[in-house]
Amino acid sequence: MFLLLATLTVATPALPAGNPDAEARALIERWLKSQNAGDFPAYQALYAEKFGGVRRSGARTVVLDRAAWMKERGRSFKRGMTVETTPPKIEIRGDTVRATFRQTFQSGRYRDVGDKQIDFARENGALRIVREEMLTSKKLAAEVDPDQQALRRWEDERRKALAAAGPVHYTVTEPELYDDGGGRVVDERAGSAVVTERLTQGGRCTVATRELRLDAGRVTADRLMGEDCCDLARCAERTPGGWMAHLRRICGEHDDAKRVAALTALMPKRGVRQHVASDEGSQGYEVYEGRMRRADAENLCNLEVAKWKCPDTFGPDGRATCATEYPGESYEMTFRKTRAGVELEAIEGTILN
Repeated sequence: MFLLLATLTVATPALPAGNPDAEARALIERWLKSQNAGDFPAYQALYAEKFGGVRRSGARTVVLDRAAWMKERGRSFKRGMTVETTPPKIEIRGDTVRATFRQTFQSGRYRDVGDKQIDFARENGALRIVREEMLTSKKLAAEVDPDQQALRRWEDERRKALAAAGPVHYTVTEPELYDDGGGRVVDERAGSAVVTERLTQGGRCTVATRELRLDAGRVTADRLMGEDCCDLARCAERTPGGWMAHLRRICGEHDDAKRVAALTALMPKRGVRQHVASDEGSQGYEVYEGRMRRADAENLCNLEVAKWKCPDTFGPDGRATCATEYPGESYEMTFRKTRAGVELEAIEGTILN
């Protein structure tokens, strides 16, 4: 059992007169809607700057500030989730409003139920969430939809096929599901799933990222997007798709120093050439053009990438351009072979806000 305890103290302004009961209920409705619709910006807007939360998952308890809370919740929004609650009990407690209710949460294969408590207070005149705590958590068997069942069958069949070729150690990450149009990440009726598999066999260890097409509860196609070696530093050769997989894995590295060093090694000394157009709505497109310097290498991990397509090999000029997909973002990322190895030469893309 992992237990992290801390005292959360949140300074809150006085609660003005009005109808805070109705306002809190309306805010909870927006809180629910934003999660079930996958609208992360709308969800973030409901939380005060001075926020603290307590997350429980079974016996595990973690205390988080606003930045850490949003980082964790952002991963759930990418996977998609379903959140249901009982009607809340509302209490006016001096400077705050407290809502208590029972919540059922599911994301991918994880599902739990428990009592939740949310405190609200005024920030710049509007009611915002200043504290949130899952008081109890009981893990439940996940409600598995046909696509999830199809993915489990695919995993079992893949493991058996690999085992037929000799002793194997094989693991697969929980799949991320996407709809056919590259839209919001969803939990059901998905058009495709992205999985990452780790395979050790015959003295070789690889990490591969695959796209599985789904239709009517069946996996209809299996596409290898890229393969990397398990040790990030020791691949003798990678395909262009393998370099995209490598970049994605670097961004998941938890050791900050190792992540920065690996990203810097991918960048030319002059920096990565970039041309990115951001849709600013009625104001049109704002274009970011120039070079991303090595000092800003971690910005590469701010580029959202779910799926990608790359040529099988580098061209005669030593270059290969991969096209990436993510809801609201798309890029063309060009890798170039040099005498020293391979560099990320250029990024061109569009962001739809």
